[in-house]
Amino acid sequence: MGPVAISGSSAKNYYIEKDPILNPEGNGKNAKWYGGGLAELRLKEGDRVMAKDFECIVGGKNLDGCQLVQLTHSNSKRTEHRAGVDFTFDDPKSVSICEHVLHYKADVIQNARQAALEKAISHIDQNYIYYRQTVNGVTTMRQAPGQGIIAAFGHSLSRKNDPQSHTHVIISNMIKCPDGQIRALSNEMIFKDQKYLTSMYHSEMAYSLARNGFAIEARGKGLYEIGGVDQKVIDQFSKRSSQIDKAVNALRETYPKACEAELRKMATLETRAAKDKNITPDQLSKSWSQQINNNLYISKDQLVKSVEAAFDRQEAQETGKAPMTAQECVKAAVRDLQTYESTFRDKDVLTHAMSLFTGNCRETDISGAFSEARKTGHIQQIAQKDFKSGLSEKVYSTPEMIKTEQQILCNPKVIHGQCEREAKTSNCYELKHEFGHSHDKADDFKIKREFYIEREGSGRDYCRETDYGLSKQAEIEIGS
Repeated sequence: MGPVAISGSSAKNYYIEKDPILNPEGNGKNAKWYGGGLAELRLKEGDRVMAKDFECIVGGKNLDGCQLVQLTHSNSKRTEHRAGVDFTFDDPKSVSICEHVLHYKADVIQNARQAALEKAISHIDQNYIYYRQTVNGVTTMRQAPGQGIIAAFGHSLSRKNDPQSHTHVIISNMIKCPDGQIRALSNEMIFKDQKYLTSMYHSEMAYSLARNGFAIEARGKGLYEIGGVDQKVIDQFSKRSSQIDKAVNALRETYPKACEAELRKMATLETRAAKDKNITPDQLSKSWSQQINNNLYISKDQLVKSVEAAFDRQEAQETGKAPMTAQECVKAAVRDLQTYESTFRDKDVLTHAMSLFTGNCRETDISGAFSEARKTGHIQQIAQKDFKSGLSEKVYSTPEMIKTEQQILCNPKVIHGQCEREAKTSNCYELKHEFGHSHDKADDFKIKREFYIEREGSGRDYCRETDYGLSKQAEIEIGS
């Protein structure tokens, strides 16, 4: 699902709820603390998240109840205290089916998920913890590496009681800055690079599963499924997705300018029902078995054999073939990107490479190959974009594309037109990378604002982000 901003009152109630499989007693068994900022709160990485501690932290307080982050929004009565960011990492449906319905290699799946989560969380903690500081009237974003306060909550079900493993990673809205002060989290970079972070998680998990008895079937855009789990089985246990798809089609007529991601977030909120907190693991197992036997006319044993056969087929097909190297993944991603743009960011290449070759390479390998390509000159930095926030990003290209662009620019007939295009591209580039999208900002805000007005009085909890530049995730209720 990616990241959404969350409010304090909703967060303290939702995440601590019982999960019938992972947290049946409601005692935090499915939740752990992460991040280098925990020491400030007398907590350690790996500690179980206790309800009273989590309530203090999402409220901007220390464990003694002292307010650390100013309640600016609450005091002005514009909205509640922002608890932080919920970055949800969802597993493919077939993975959840293997783990919870078939109980096939469940320990392998859980270990792969944990390793992928720790990789993503560590990367966020070291590279995406920012705050804002004003000096002499100028406000800029600054980094506080390794000072994140992060809680991870594992959940096993969708709201339709289908198997759906996912983890809510809560990046708290307070960090200890180098000058010793506690400030609020600045979340722009998390939202900007959400595709990269999501791809990192999926590539790490798929890579591990592929080497432990699962065939990985790429589905495009970094998504994958487990080979041998037929689509009709996936559809049977995707009732929540089907419900959202129908709502998206209805909303598309009302909001024709909204992109697919915006429509899905609206549809998710519109169709969200309360979770069944009283269902038991035995009831779930019985329901899932009946659906397999009565609706799909197959057995669990047949499904397990299908998964095993898919892995055997993939192994046989790859026997004698040289595996795809990280260098080849990067080259292919660059070639693909340059069919549309002559320049690119490093995150664009890494994200695209992980998406194209899910299960073949990990982010660490691809990142290393990108760095090596820079050293050898196969990828060259050609510019640096500086933003008002004080941040900057490097722009890259290839020697071949640089030469092609220079030849084009030397042609007098295209110089005038090229200047006009560069001016437009520059403006679009800055908007796109400041706000994470390229269509009209006013139209987006209108879409979301109208939707919020229509939802007034529904009795639901919202986290309304009033600063559009800070976050596109407006009027989004927490929960999967």
